[in-house]
Parts: sequence; structure tokens; C-alpha cells
Amino acid sequence: MNAVRLTAFAVLIAVTLVVTFFAARKTNTTTEYLAAGRGISAAQNGFAVAGDLMSAATVLGFTALIFLSGFDGWVLAIAAAVAFLLVLLLFAERMRNAGQLTVADVLSYRLRARPVRAMTASANLFIVTIYLIAQLVGSGVLIRTLSGLTSHRR
Repeated sequence: MNAVRLTAFAVLIAVTLVVTFFAARKTNTTTEYLAAGRGISAAQNGFAVAGDLMSAATVLGFTALIFLSGFDGWVLAIAAAVAFLLVLLLFAERMRNAGQLTVADVLSYRLRARPVRAMTASANLFIVTIYLIAQLVGSGVLIRTLSGLTSHRR
């Protein structure tokens, strides 16, 4: 094991936890949590969205897709980015002007809230589970690289 790499990783985790702790103390409402109290610039919001999208799941997923499908995988990766941009351009401002922060908020405002909340919660749990698996694979690769451990399959 490389002590320098593990120490750097531990420091990064500690700094992240400290920043998160102090940020959580300033957050009192849903708007402050989901939209930073509507007090950040477009550039800061762009960095936040980019940080969400540039995860281990995205990097590993698109890399694997391109590896397995070739040019078709590349087209799908570009299509996903373009679709995200279209959704952003078509819906983000309308949702902001309506005072809604999530698709569930918009749908529950227009339709009966209880079934909409149940459906969106179920969809979120399904999507997050798949996403979490890819994130855990990425973190396993990172930990294995940092620690020098090898995986033993039985």
C-alpha cells in the first residue's frame, strides 16, 4: 500500500466532509438545498451540473458503451448530452418561473399529488439503484488502485 496516496485520499475525504458539514448548517429550506437558495451565478450552477454529470458511472458507462458499440456508442453518448441540453433549454426556465424545483413538484402541482409522488419515488429508487451500482464499481476501482489491493473472485 502506498501511504502517500492513502493519506491524500483521506485528506480529500476529510475536507469534503468538513465542507459538507458547514454547508448543511446553512441549509434550512428545500430551495436552499436543491437550488442553493437561488443565489449562485450561472457559472457556479454550470460547474455544479457538470460535477453531477462527470461521475464514475458516466465515465465508465460511456467508455464501455463506446468500446462495445463503436461509433454507435459514441452517437448514443452525444445524443444523451444533446437530450440533456434540450431538456435544460425547454423546461428549466419554465420550472423556475413556476417556482417548482423538480419534475415531481410540477406534476404534483398539476395532477393529484399522492399518486404522482409514489410514481416518481419508485422511478427514482429504480434509477438510483442502477446508478449506484456503477458508482460502486468506480469507487472499487479507485480504492483498489489507491491501496494496491487485488480482487479475489471465487
